[in-house]
Amino acid sequence: MKRRSFVIAGVLCCLIGSSQLWAQEPRNSSGRGMGQSDKSLTLDRAVSKVRKRGGRVLSAETGRSGGKEVYRIRVLTKEGKVKRLRIDPKTGKRLPSSR
Repeated sequence: MKRRSFVIAGVLCCLIGSSQLWAQEPRNSSGRGMGQSDKSLTLDRAVSKVRKRGGRVLSAETGRSGGKEVYRIRVLTKEGKVKRLRIDPKTGKRLPSSR
């Protein structure tokens, strides 16, 4: 009787453990779930978008503002003025100037 209880307990543990493994979503190399769409914007893609709008990109860097990651891109416009852009990497949207 004791042996049967141990076998049943062992089988239940295996089933519970395997169900936990199946419940976990597979992850890609960036640590995101494979089912999630990667809506974040890389710095390279942000620079490409700025270039397509016109102007010459002078510099691009990743920084922090208010505890959040921000892309800072300096652009020389066709009119000869330097613009400083701040881009939110998660949404890809331009942020208001901090100045």
